[in-house]
Amino acid sequence: MSLSNKVAIVSGVSKGIGNEMVKQLLSKGVVVLGLGKTQPNITNSRFHFESADIRYFEQVENACNKLFRKVYMYKYIRFQWIISHSVLS
Repeated sequence: MSLSNKVAIVSGVSKGIGNEMVKQLLSKGVVVLGLGKTQPNITNSRFHFESADIRYFEQVENACNKLFRKVYMYKYIRFQWIISHSVLS
């Protein structure tokens, strides 16, 4: 199964497992929409990031709306995965 141009939303992309998941998905050709507190050091045209603290619904909602507008250019907004790897403390 080809993963090229599939779309995934991943939270917790700033570091750790979430960050590594993004890198692995990108290496398979997936378009990744990432949420996190700080911008990760990932440079890839298929990676789109917005800052959000998932403890606050309004931040997540605003970030997702911005991300959806960014990927509208791909003419598909059919998500194959939503991966939440954020730890709340």
